[in-house]
Amino acid sequence: MHGTHVAALCLGTADNSRGVSGVAPSCKLMPIKVGDDAGNIALTYIIDGVLFAIKNGARVINISIGADLSSLTYAPYEVQEQIAKTSSIDEGEFWNELFKLAESKNITIVLAAGNDHVLSNIDPMKRSSNVIIVGASDKIIALQILVISDPMLVCLLQVKKFIALLMEINLKNWMEQYV
Repeated sequence: MHGTHVAALCLGTADNSRGVSGVAPSCKLMPIKVGDDAGNIALTYIIDGVLFAIKNGARVINISIGADLSSLTYAPYEVQEQIAKTSSIDEGEFWNELFKLAESKNITIVLAAGNDHVLSNIDPMKRSSNVIIVGASDKIIALQILVISDPMLVCLLQVKKFIALLMEINLKNWMEQYV
């Protein structure tokens, strides 16, 4: 359900008198299933999905899944920061290498920050500087995050870069189709 929502936000059809237009309605979608029929998602499924997208010409890869960190929701900021710095180091380095491969092919990786109200970089997948991490919050929490953590400000600013990229792809597709 979430993937359909994200796809609609990005690619929703324009000027059809139904709902709203997506940010880049002329873009093409490459749906890639990374879970099995029971809904289980192994890390190898995600890796295979990312590699498939890289090999098959994706320009943007959106990954809206991640670790369940709900047990840390009420952990103090300092504890969360320590966990992010000391746990799953090798896994974090692996994701960084995979995302560097994507970046070397001019592919933008977008990751969901998560829904557990914790620092996103506790999840080793979300430690790479080669990705855009997108999240949502209310105004009060957003202000608190900006005061506490400069990297979040960078992530929020990178959303503008992501939207600009989608609009660039949209314009290019529109020109190929109509010009």
